Amino acid sequence: MSTQVLNLLEIVTNNESTRVRDIHVGPQKVHLRRARTTVTKENVTALQFLDLLSNITPNTLDETERFMLSKYTKDSGITRDEISRYFSLSPSKAMKNVITSGIIYELA
Repeated sequence: MSTQVLNLLEIVTNNESTRVRDIHVGPQKVHLRRARTTVTKENVTALQFLDLLSNITPNTLDETERFMLSKYTKDSGITRDEISRYFSLSPSKAMKNVITSGIIYELA
C-alpha cells in the first residue's frame, strides 16, 4: 500500500501464548502477537484485510492507494461474507474503515 519502510515488523501467529511480545532478530525489533482466532488457509486473506483496515485512515488515502486497496480485494477473492464473519474479532476501527473507505461496495 505504500513505499514507506516499516520501522517495526509485526507478526501474528497461532503459536504465540502471550498477547504481544517484543523480540529482536538481529538488529530488527519484532512484535509477536497472538492471533485473535486460529489462522487457517481459508481465513488468512480476510484476517489480513481486516488487519490492514484497522491500521489505515481511509480519509487520507489518495486515488492510487484506493485503487491498490480495491485491486487487493479483487485479486485476493475476499468476499463480503468472509469479512462479516470476522468483524466481531476485529477492532471496531476495522469495520468503520471498511464502510468509510467504500470498499464494502466492491466486495462480492
